[in-house]
Amino acid sequence: MKKSLLVFVLAIICTAGLQAQNPVLNLSNYLRNGMLDKAYENLNLAMAEERYTSDAKTWLLRGNLYYATFRCYDFVNGIYIGMPESELRTLKGDPLTDFKKQKTPQGKASKFEWDLGFTVLLIDQKVISFTEPVDGSYKIIAPTAEDALRLAQESYLKTIELDPRFMGEQTFPTNAYQGLAIIAEGYFNLGVQHYNANDFKYAYGSFRASHELKKQMGFREARDTLPGHYAVKAASYYIRQLSDSSRYDDAVALATEARAINPDDVDLSLSEADAYLKKKDYLKTKALLEEVIQKQPNNANLYFVIGNIYDQLAKEGNLTEAQNQENFDLCVSYYKKAIEVKPDYFEALFNLGTMYNNKAVDLLAIAQKLPFGDPSYEGRIKEVDELFNTALPHLEKAHTVNPTDIDPMRMLYSIYLRQKKNDIAAEMKKKIDAATKKE
Repeated sequence: MKKSLLVFVLAIICTAGLQAQNPVLNLSNYLRNGMLDKAYENLNLAMAEERYTSDAKTWLLRGNLYYATFRCYDFVNGIYIGMPESELRTLKGDPLTDFKKQKTPQGKASKFEWDLGFTVLLIDQKVISFTEPVDGSYKIIAPTAEDALRLAQESYLKTIELDPRFMGEQTFPTNAYQGLAIIAEGYFNLGVQHYNANDFKYAYGSFRASHELKKQMGFREARDTLPGHYAVKAASYYIRQLSDSSRYDDAVALATEARAINPDDVDLSLSEADAYLKKKDYLKTKALLEEVIQKQPNNANLYFVIGNIYDQLAKEGNLTEAQNQENFDLCVSYYKKAIEVKPDYFEALFNLGTMYNNKAVDLLAIAQKLPFGDPSYEGRIKEVDELFNTALPHLEKAHTVNPTDIDPMRMLYSIYLRQKKNDIAAEMKKKIDAATKKE
């Protein structure tokens, strides 16, 4: 009887010893108790042995550890000393524990507690201090929130590969599919944080990662996911930042990538067009804008920009007279369309009047160089006067819309003098002098 009892005791001891040496079991226990540093130590032990790395449970727990690590980063992100309690609750949600407010010499104190050891102390409903979750040990598990999400996602996908039906016990998430859904939301929340901070590069990456996960979970079309929508918006802003830094090729590459998410987004097309415009690739700019016009036929700015492009093309040089005339006519037609949509569009009115005025000036210079008695002189002068007459109403309307801009005044003064409208020219000269003094 004594011998049997001894064997039984030894069996218990051996079993306990084997359990103590099981890193996956330890990982689960430490994770459940919020001891992430110890959980991480046991994860590393488990990942060194094939018998554990071939087990879906190991990968699910690995995903849950990295998800918990992300939550630690998420707890401290955005919080600041002096933050009002209402803003804190909006950002972090209601705490698990809200200690009753107590009077202190500094004011009414309250202490909020969430899980993973994250606590916030408030005085008079404003944050005065907060603790790092798990005493800051989460930083050794993953160096950034993005890394934590990426590693969690990798783990859940591996879990599904090994056993798509695996369900964990006493752990959260309980299965890999639930984990991927939570990770998708984590990416989205991270994208929102970057977006609100105008860090559009990382906002795009986070939204895109969330969107890709959403697609894997059953969303067929990009526009069916909110992350996909915001990924394209963030890309649009980042493309313009790249263009402003003269990184045109990077901007175009990003536009191509983002278009795979939603090829119909107007802001994305406009941002890409902006990159080509700053690169002085006018033909590609025009092609993109003409696509957008099909979606926004009442957008006066689009017609104006395309008119500008034809104006630039006419100035490129190495064109035939017929090509220059074609670009001139197309430029005029787009400026007129912009004015048709927006009758008080100062820039379009002024540019249209300027085009006719400048062409008249150029023809006048040619006419003045003709030999005395040249039979073509009268015809050229008649054409000059017709161009000035055409320019006049557009410049007058531009002056009416913006009476303080000096450039239309100067052109109008010159035309009035040529037409011998001396009284009107004198009044315009007074306006020019007054505006010049203000400058």
